[in-house]
Amino acid sequence: MKKLLTGITLIAGASLASAENSDTNGFSYDYVEGAYSWIKFSQANDDGDAVTSNLSAYQLKASKAITSNVILDVAYSYATADSLKVAGTSYDIGIKGYISGVGIGYRFPVSEGTDLTLGVAYSQNKVKATYQGVTQYEVSDTTYPISIGVRQKITPTVEFQGSYIREDGENDYYLGIGFEVTKQVNLFGAINPNTFGDAYIIGVRYNY
Repeated sequence: MKKLLTGITLIAGASLASAENSDTNGFSYDYVEGAYSWIKFSQANDDGDAVTSNLSAYQLKASKAITSNVILDVAYSYATADSLKVAGTSYDIGIKGYISGVGIGYRFPVSEGTDLTLGVAYSQNKVKATYQGVTQYEVSDTTYPISIGVRQKITPTVEFQGSYIREDGENDYYLGIGFEVTKQVNLFGAINPNTFGDAYIIGVRYNY
């Protein structure tokens, strides 16, 4: 569960913008954003029983281009669920997850309107599950996810992004589309297939 929640930090980190910036190949790397994710969790427990849950996640993130190639970002996420199912039986177990992270990335302009990005992050993760007010499970740990991705302009106002994320030996992916409403405001939507289920994301970004 904690690995799924950890990935939310990188999910929004891979989200999209399309403000004009000649120093960064037309892409914006200076922004603040908010995102919502609906996460369909699916995994087997130690007995082989299916464990499923639907989580809601919320994130705030800020990014800054330190140079035209070096990008720094910070993010905070909160995810929650009211219940889960084990082998088809529902239990009123509350789940809460908190993620704070700092990442640094490097961009390579490979052609006009196309950037390749590499990144590494420090992520602090906390997950807690409670049943009838009693804590059943609690964990806190640190991970160092790495990512490689591409940003490409489909049109002057529409952008595609794909990313591969490696964390603690697991593989996650991100596929998204961003839409420019104004030069400062962007909307984006994405899906994040991973080993623990799928996350569906919508968000808004302000380029400064």
